[in-house]
Amino acid sequence: MYLPQQFNAKDEGHALALMRAHPFASLISVDDAGFPCVTHIPLHLGMVHP
Repeated sequence: MYLPQQFNAKDEGHALALMRAHPFASLISVDDAGFPCVTHIPLHLGMVHP
């Protein structure tokens, strides 16, 4: 996936704290008719490098 440089996290600890505090994300897509659809998905932190 392309990640523009300005969105590259500089502080991994901050990103992990954010995911722990807010463990859900919103996946926004469209259905076959072009109608927007939002799906809430849980985030799970697996093994994280120390």
